[in-house]
Amino acid sequence: MAEELETERSDVREDGRRPPRAVVGSHRVEEEMFGKTFDGNIVKRIWAFVHPYRRQVWLSVAAVLTFTAMQLLIPLIIRYAIDHGMQPQGGHSALTWAMVTFLVAILINYGASYAQETLVGNVAEEVLFDIRKAMFSHLQRVSLSFMDKTEVGRLMSRLQGDVNSMQEFWKPPSCRSAISRCCSALSS
Repeated sequence: MAEELETERSDVREDGRRPPRAVVGSHRVEEEMFGKTFDGNIVKRIWAFVHPYRRQVWLSVAAVLTFTAMQLLIPLIIRYAIDHGMQPQGGHSALTWAMVTFLVAILINYGASYAQETLVGNVAEEVLFDIRKAMFSHLQRVSLSFMDKTEVGRLMSRLQGDVNSMQEFWKPPSCRSAISRCCSALSS
C-alpha cells in the first residue's frame, strides 16, 4: 500500500527529494507541510472569526500603544527630575511635578496593561469558541462515507491540534508581542 501511495505522488522536487511530512509516519499527501511562511488565505479565514470582535482588537491595539508610550515616557520623567529637580535654586517644584507626572504615568501604564490583557483574553476566548463551533458544525455536515474512510483518532487529533495552535497564539503575552511588532513595523 505504501508503494501504491508513493507512485501516485507527483510532487518530487527538482533535486529528487519530496517535501517533509506533517506527521511522523504519515502516508497521506494532504498532510504535507508546505514551505509558505505567510498564506493570505489563512489570514482571511482567521479574520472571518476575528472580524465580529474588531472593536475590541482596535481597543487592544490602542492599549498596547498607550502602554508603550508610557514605557517610553517614564525614563524621560526621571531625566527631567534629575536635571531640574536636583538644582539648588527652586528645584522642589520641578521635583514635585516630576513625582506627580511619574505617578500618573505609572497609573496609566497599569490601566493600559490591564485593558490590553483583558481585551485580548476575552477576544481570544470568543474567537476560539467560534472556531470550535464552526468545526463541530462542519463535522456534523460531513458525509458518512468520509467518516468511514477517515480514522477517528487522526480526525480528532487534527481538529484539536489546530485549535490548540490558535490558542497558543492568542495567549496574551504572545499576542501582545505580535501586536507590538506590528505597531512598531507600522511606525517605522
